[in-house]
Amino acid sequence: MDLKEYIAYLNEGKTVAANTEIHKYMHCVSQEALKITAVLNNAYHEPKEIRELMSQLIGKEVDENVVVGGVPAKVIKKIEIEK
Repeated sequence: MDLKEYIAYLNEGKTVAANTEIHKYMHCVSQEALKITAVLNNAYHEPKEIRELMSQLIGKEVDENVVVGGVPAKVIKKIEIEK
């Protein structure tokens, strides 16, 4: 199982039964999310590091124009970046 299959399963509104493959996968991804949030919330990080950690947490890239902060972390605003 991978993350896309897991999300598709959940989006179908199905129940996650104990001791199934999907239950084991759910446990693994939740433990990984706990690790990432522990790193994120227990030290200072430069904005680029925060975006990288948030990308790991949500499974997709967080654009460089996103500003994340606060406890719990949330998107504060998106900024225009001139290139």
